[in-house]
Amino acid sequence: MCDFIKNVTRVQPASVVIAGDLNIDAKDDRHCHQSQSGEYCALFQLLESTNLVVTDLLHESYGHHPSTYGDAYLCSVNESWRPKETVLTAPVDHCTKMCIDYLVLLRPHDEEYNKKLKIMDRSTKVEEFFVLGKPYSHLSDHYGISTVLDVSASNILV
Repeated sequence: MCDFIKNVTRVQPASVVIAGDLNIDAKDDRHCHQSQSGEYCALFQLLESTNLVVTDLLHESYGHHPSTYGDAYLCSVNESWRPKETVLTAPVDHCTKMCIDYLVLLRPHDEEYNKKLKIMDRSTKVEEFFVLGKPYSHLSDHYGISTVLDVSASNILV
């Protein structure tokens, strides 16, 4: 993937968006949003080898790694963790609170180019997609992620 990005952006400056389930948990500890796993650090080190500015838009927006899969809530009755979704999520992943879904922006170091690319502050967010009246409580076992980018004057590859 990094070689492809390097080849595509070598000829003409462009921004690249990587979006989706990368199956790499950003968190080293499921209950600590601030910790970063070794796999996450290795992934971003590889992405930085493209010589582009790499931004984890979800982390930048929240200031931590929110859960996107296997989410849970703390039950106040017995202070134990309970899964938020149990029909679509594999039982082994209940309450794992992983952050494995991403929106990553890679962009050139060129200041003039980056002035044209606007990232709406704190617009990147987790979309839980709750549903009612179904045997499942969410549309997917993963949460969605949304953001707002103004790319009208920029080259961007998705």
